[in-house]
Amino acid sequence: MAKQIDIEINLDNLERSIGKLAIFELQFQKAVDDGLEEFSHRFRDKLVENISKYGLPVHDILASIHIYQADNTLVISSNDEQLAYIEYGVGLIGSQSPHPKWTDWQYDINEHGYKGWVYYPETDMDFAQNDVIIRTIRGSTIAWTRGHEARPFLYHTWLWGTRSIHQIVMKHVRRIKID
Repeated sequence: MAKQIDIEINLDNLERSIGKLAIFELQFQKAVDDGLEEFSHRFRDKLVENISKYGLPVHDILASIHIYQADNTLVISSNDEQLAYIEYGVGLIGSQSPHPKWTDWQYDINEHGYKGWVYYPETDMDFAQNDVIIRTIRGSTIAWTRGHEARPFLYHTWLWGTRSIHQIVMKHVRRIKID
């Protein structure tokens, strides 16, 4: 429900009224900034919860995700393209359990099907839970997979965020005291 704000402008003392408006503007901007700051912390907490829910390496993923404020916007970005494959899934298994907001993501682009494919993981984040891991005599690791299902940790966090941001920011706006 919208909060009505009544501001009395005294024409006999216009300078004072303009000063009150300027103070309100500063209070309002601070309330929005504080609300976005609280939201960004809670968003990060929800992100950790959703990453954990899928059994993914929280530290590795969080290290590649950047959450910051730009103007009155919360920006979530990553320079790790691998997160898209984790989020949307890949291969035959991914196509059987797609992302809830699937758009034009292609799951088995090389048509490996049931035979799957072999790859060389560099970190623990590079392979899915159901992949077959083989350690060679020389110590290198080879993995075989048919892909993995979508693990939409970002989508679920975004969904929570779209449902929560207004409430969190408005909590701060409602605290503004108008004299």
